[in-house]
Amino acid sequence: MGILGNLKSLFSTKALVEQTVETQVRIYNKQEELFPGQDPHEYLAQVWLSRMVAHGQDPHNLKLQEVAYRETFLCACVPPPYCARALGHFILWKENPLLSIA
Repeated sequence: MGILGNLKSLFSTKALVEQTVETQVRIYNKQEELFPGQDPHEYLAQVWLSRMVAHGQDPHNLKLQEVAYRETFLCACVPPPYCARALGHFILWKENPLLSIA
């Protein structure tokens, strides 16, 4: 999504949800491209950590890395590539439960 998509997400909850989910999918796909052959749970943990970086957290913190695997274990049960979309919705639900039902 470009600038128009970003502007749209300011006024549309549905657009914000879709943009957030698509961002997680894009990061997942990039991780898969950079590190081929890893377990999908590895990619999901990296996606989750990237979201935490956006919130000012240190991705090198070992405790945070441990939390990344705990937070993503349910999404890791969903077959790829749908697991990345599931994680996007899970992140939204954790950050703002009202957005996840939009």
